[in-house]
Amino acid sequence: QEKSVAKDFNGKQVIASGSLWFADSDVRTDKFLIECKTTEKDYYSLTSKVWEKIEQEAIKDHLRIPLMVIDLEDRDRVVVFRPQDFDLPIDTRCFQSEIPKSIRVRADMFGYDEFGDYSSMLITHICGKKNNVLCLMLQKDFEEQFKEEL
Repeated sequence: QEKSVAKDFNGKQVIASGSLWFADSDVRTDKFLIECKTTEKDYYSLTSKVWEKIEQEAIKDHLRIPLMVIDLEDRDRVVVFRPQDFDLPIDTRCFQSEIPKSIRVRADMFGYDEFGDYSSMLITHICGKKNNVLCLMLQKDFEEQFKEEL
């Protein structure tokens, strides 16, 4: 997965898959620090603790933008990112007062709604030390939407 993500994002794999104290995460580009996760399940439980770790590593690594790439069942690839890193206006007032500490990332979160409109992005909120607003997109849609940033 890391080799594929590095190729897709024009980056390099981090030696020892980020397990060394001086080399965090899995893939590094000029702009991004990317954490890669895979699961054989049809979902991945993203916790605020995991996201905040990735976010801190990206800040320490020359203020890179944190991304997370999740492979679900070797079928679907989802990118997790902060909307502010891509100048996406998000109205956080629309979120409920009860914010979960984790979310289940699934590929079926994306697709057509009851009106026939395709939704390629999910905006969610997880609460940990910080209240994080995160966006999730299938990688193919992320690459199309943000091709200039890549």
